[in-house]
Amino acid sequence: MVTLVLNAPTSRERANGAKSFDGILETGVGPGYAIASTLVGRLTPGCTVVVLNKERHCRAEGTLVRLEPKQRTASGMQRYDVWIRDLRRTAYHPEALNRCGIAVL
Repeated sequence: MVTLVLNAPTSRERANGAKSFDGILETGVGPGYAIASTLVGRLTPGCTVVVLNKERHCRAEGTLVRLEPKQRTASGMQRYDVWIRDLRRTAYHPEALNRCGIAVL
């Protein structure tokens, strides 16, 4: 099964008001993640979503509900709000992420 991994670093939260790890757990929405079109096609509702904060060694896992398209990046990559249900904290272990702070495993 496919897994989407999202990074929610504390440093970005402080720098530009990005949603915090705890905020994503509370709302079930990961806002504005840039996901390449080659990866989006692999993601379907029901796949696993992992939210990480590597700085605080926090991890949570849930289930993808939907990807909601938002604005594009300056380079033209589509951003998505990632809707997640049943998010729960789990034991931390890191995942390798791409330059956009995501991974599709």
